[in-house]
Formats: sequence, structure tokens, C-alpha cells
Amino acid sequence: MRIFHYERLAGTLKKTRLAFPFPAVLLIFAGIPACSGSGSSSSEDDPNLADTAAAVSTNCSALTSSPIFQVINPTNNANLLTASQSEASNAASSYGFTVNHGTPFYASVNASAASANGLVGAHRMYNSKNSDFFWTISSSEITSAVQTYGYVDQGINFYVSASAASCTLPVYRFVSGNTHRFAVSQADRGALTASGWKSEGIMFYGGVPADAGTVDPDPGTPPEGAGSAPVGSSCPAGAAVRIDATMTPAAIQSAISAQSTGATICFTSGRYRLTAALSPKSGQVLHGEPDAVLTGAVLLPTWTADGTAWRASGVALSSLSNSAFSANGSQASYEQWCEDQVNHPCSYANDVFYDGKPLTRVTARANVTSGTFYTDYANKVVYVGSQPAGHVVELATADAAVRVANPNVTIEGLTVEMFSQAADRGEIEINPGVTGATVQNCEARYAHGSGVLSAADGTRVLYNKIHDNGQLGVAVSGSSGAVVDHNDVLHNNIDGFWRIDGAAGGIKVDLATKVSITHNLVRNNVNHGIWFDEGANNATVTNNVVDNNFAAGIVFEVSSGAYIADNEVTNNGLLDSTARGHETCSSATLGCSGGIQIGNGASVEIARNTLVGNVHGISIVQTQGRTPRTNAYTIPNTTNVNVHDNVITLGTGLNGLVFNKGNAPPDFDPYASASGNVFVNNTYHLTSPGVKSFYWQNAAVNSTTWQGYGLDVTGVFLSP
Repeated sequence: MRIFHYERLAGTLKKTRLAFPFPAVLLIFAGIPACSGSGSSSSEDDPNLADTAAAVSTNCSALTSSPIFQVINPTNNANLLTASQSEASNAASSYGFTVNHGTPFYASVNASAASANGLVGAHRMYNSKNSDFFWTISSSEITSAVQTYGYVDQGINFYVSASAASCTLPVYRFVSGNTHRFAVSQADRGALTASGWKSEGIMFYGGVPADAGTVDPDPGTPPEGAGSAPVGSSCPAGAAVRIDATMTPAAIQSAISAQSTGATICFTSGRYRLTAALSPKSGQVLHGEPDAVLTGAVLLPTWTADGTAWRASGVALSSLSNSAFSANGSQASYEQWCEDQVNHPCSYANDVFYDGKPLTRVTARANVTSGTFYTDYANKVVYVGSQPAGHVVELATADAAVRVANPNVTIEGLTVEMFSQAADRGEIEINPGVTGATVQNCEARYAHGSGVLSAADGTRVLYNKIHDNGQLGVAVSGSSGAVVDHNDVLHNNIDGFWRIDGAAGGIKVDLATKVSITHNLVRNNVNHGIWFDEGANNATVTNNVVDNNFAAGIVFEVSSGAYIADNEVTNNGLLDSTARGHETCSSATLGCSGGIQIGNGASVEIARNTLVGNVHGISIVQTQGRTPRTNAYTIPNTTNVNVHDNVITLGTGLNGLVFNKGNAPPDFDPYASASGNVFVNNTYHLTSPGVKSFYWQNAAVNSTTWQGYGLDVTGVFLSP
């Protein structure tokens, strides 16, 4: 998995022989040093089922009959897998196995039922020299462990499947030095990898726990992001018409309009320079072959040296004819949303590209240097500071690639780039009132606004690569039921919009309900990673990797109803303090820069997320001073936020509830108005015992005081 830290693991193992009142002696989880006979793999997605007889079809009722309990000793990292709840409890009370990982998988303990249903025995192996246990179904590994490494075969503990089935999930083994660990969930596997543990692959398949819900995808399927999903594929056999890059924009639109509703229009490989957005009919599919690129830029082939710069004259700068922009090219209404409040470069939409990559805008001719450009709207001149001879220099002029105004349209396999739309508009845009639109397997890059924007109900944005856009990667607004799933949303807000506001960053949802954001890779965006703001009620945010975004990782504010679960949230907010207006975001204590941040959000469940390396952990902010944009609702208080079963690593940052007073009256009590907020069963990794890593009742407190408020009385607090 990608970037995780579940436990910072202890050094040497304590060599203690542990005896439990059960047939098998407890083994302290430590791996075979080399164990070449185990068939170990360097990739956690490679099965490790050597020397196992082919299993017959697995009977799910047999495999899911008994839960397997997992507990870990945080002192020496010993691991216990057992079908006996009593053994797990005794290990916790008598032997220090206090970290409870629940029941990660099911198995069978009935030998007859197992044999009849194609299950195989998982042997528990123990080495008294290093107090290590591991489990295996491989006969050759058992032999190697006994003869070469001094392990004792303590027999079969439970029965599992040697192959995947509809009711199974893979059980992975990891090794660090002479110690083994087992893990099932994406979060646990990622945590071990980030802590330096090496995956030995899949050891066997357990049964899916009854309360597991959606389990991790099969090995080889990307757990987050678009992965290896292709952009473009061959034209379908039933395509109604093939478009090629020699056609004019008007001819392309005519060809689309000439086809019936529901027709597939195939764009063959090539570069299409559009002057206006394409408009498909109801049910039509715009399908792209590999390297079918729709661009909104024109070539600037003729240049004249001008001091240390070069100029192209007589350029048709599109903003002169766009009512959203003033005569000097600025979208004046957006000047306030630029990070640079003096020159406001984000308000200019005609971007320039040099060999396919964006140059940096400056707002005065005197400031043009290598790698930058300036647009002189009054004289229709573009200046660049890099030698244009022998290079391709392009100017974005068209404002969108596709605007969908009819239902059930699909856009797939197309690369769209270099469009000069106004802020809060999209390169691919789904209009209000449209239903059933799908954008899939596309690449959207270098828009001045958003790569993909939907203002329509039920839009699906699936398996796309959305990156390096001027304002936002994906925008969802004023609609219901959108699904944003398995996308790469990377490095958006490159045109200088406000880095902690300004509707910029990775994914932004506002005034849109029942939006589902799942299995995306959201990384390196210059603002928040995933952001729900104002009336974004009943949201679902699950199984995303949210990493290294400039401001907070996941934000849910001024909205009610959210389920935020099973996300990997890492390294967010590290640059937030360098942004304009940082202190106005909220309290300097922990309101900003949270891994997961709730601001005036009600009825939120935050569960089973792993947070590492963020400036703050989980921040709950009760604030005053904001006026809603519509009269359809009132701003909620931060109430009934249930934070449970998360794993949170805290450095110098904090975790808890803070009050950002704003214009509230002096006697306003945030803890009275922000009621029903609870922290339960969370695991915290702290820099040291007693460190004040928590915030409650307007003060930073240590874990003892935190628990004294009734918070995480069943939580786990770990420190080096």
C-alpha cells in the first residue's frame, strides 16, 4: 500500500516463553529470518501458496463459522491469531497483548467440515529462541522452519482457503528482522509497509467478517486511484462515425449532430484544436482512441526578439470577447480569490504552454524571465521569457472541450487540455438539469478552471486522470447523487487561486447532496484534498488515499450528514501556514491543517481512517461568523460527530475540538452548542508519554486529561 504508519515498532524482542491455557502455546509473532523455503514474495500482491494441494470449491458457510481474533503486544510486537476469544483475552490481561485488532477474518475450527469443503489447515509455528509465531499452510515452509530455523510445529490452529472465493479475503504476512506480522485490511498493510516491514505476500484466504461491509479489492486491483486504467481504447465495432483530426471544429460538431441519440462517436488518435465546446445528443458516447487529444490552445509560431524576451503580436486573446472578463483580461470578480492579492494572476484565463507544459504567468512585462509569460491584452501581444525557436508554444483560447446539455451522455477515453474557461467552470462540464452523465477513463489537465465540473444529478466520474488544472481537479455543485470513484486527482490549483480557500484544490463539493467520493488518489493539490462546503449533506468519503495536500486532507464544513471511513490520510497541511490569510481560516491551535477537519458539520461518522504526518489529526471546529449563501438552510453547529476506531499518529499537532469565535457573543459556549461529539476506541501514536496532543475545553491536554473528559476511555495511547 502507499503511505502509512500504523505502529512505530519496538527494537529488540523480549525473549520470553509464554504459556496459555490452550493446546497450542502462544507464539510471539516474528518471522523466519530467511525462510527461503517459504516461497516468500517481494510484492504483497503476489500469492504465496507454495506446496499447497489444489483446493476444491470453498464452501462459504464452513469458512465463515469462527472469528479469528488478533491481538498484539506493543512492547515486543508479538502477534497472536487465535480462534479462542478466551486465549485472546488472557493474552491481553496476562501477557501484555493490549492492542486489539478485532477479528480481521473468519475461519473454520471443524476438521471434518473443513475437509468436506476444500479448506486446508493453518499450522502455528513457534520459535522459543526469538519468541516468534507465524502461520502457514505450506508443507515445505513447515519443513524448512523446523529443520533450518528451529521452529516447532504446534499443529493446526484453524482451517482456511488456499484460493480466493466469493466469501474470502487475502491474509498477508509481513516480516521485519526476525519478526512476522499478519494483516488483512488496507490500513494495516499500509501501516506496516510505511514502518519498514516487508510484505511476504498472501499466505492464505480467510472468510469475510460478518460486519466487514465492502472489503479490499482482489490482489492486483488498484485500491485507490485510476491505477493502470487506460486513457483511450480502440473504436468500438458499433461506432456510428469516426472523427479524425483533419476535420474542422465545425465539421466535428456537425458529424456529432448528424448522428442519432445513443450513437457512439469515435475520435481517432490525433490532436483536435477546438474553438468551441462540443455538444453531444442524449445517450451519445464520445469515445477516444489512445492519444485522441482535444485541446483549447492555438499555436503561436511567429516570434520577435524583444530584449531578453520574445513577443508574439496580433494574438486573439479570447478574454476580450468573453463577458466574464474585463478589457484588460481579468475576471475581476475573482481577483479576491487569488493567493497574490496585489497582482491577482489567477483572474487571467489565457494560459501559455511551452512544449506541452504550463509557463508561469507574470502580470507585468518587466517581470518576464525564463519560464514565465505575460499577456498584454491592450496590444494583443504575448511575451515569453524562454527561447521559442525549436519549441512548441501554445496559447489557451477556447473555454471548454465538452459541455453536456442532454441526459445519459458518456465521455470516455479522451484527453482534454489547455482550455481557458472562467473560474468555477469546467473543461468537461455537465450542465444543470442533466441526468445520467458519465466521464470515464479520460485525462483532464491544464484547464484554467476545473478539469471536470458537474452541476447535474447522478453524474459519474470514474477512473480518470485529473491533474495540473488551474483551479480544481473535480467540482460538484448544486446537484445530487454524484459518484467520484477511482480517479487520480493530482496537483491542481496551479494558477494561483487562494491556497486555503477560493474553491480550489483537489475535489470540491458545495450545495450538492448525496455525493460519494471513493477509492481516489488525491495528492499534491495546492489547497484542501477533498472538500465538502455548504449544504453538501449526506456525503460518503471512503477508501481514498489523501496525501501531501497543501492544506487539510478531508474537510467537511457547514453541512450535515457524512460517513468518512477507511481513508489513508497522510502528510496534509504542511504548507498551509505559508498561505495568505492562514490565521483567518480558524484558530491557530488546530482548526486548520487537519488530516480530517470538520467545521460546523453535524451528524458525522469518522471511522477506521489512518492518519499519519498531518499537521493536526482529526479537528472538529465549532465556529461563528459565517452567513450562508442561500436561505434554504441555516449553518449547523458541530454536533454528533462520532470519531471511532481510527489510527492517528500525532507529532507536534493536536486532535480534538476547538472553538473559532468569529463574531460570536462573549458568553457563547462552544461546548454547550457543540454537543454529542465523541471519541471512542481510537489508537494514538504520540511523540512521548504525557505530551499534550489533545484539545478540549479551550486548552491542550494530555491523554489522561483527555480521558477524564470521557473521551477515548477505551482508546489506545502508544509512544516510543
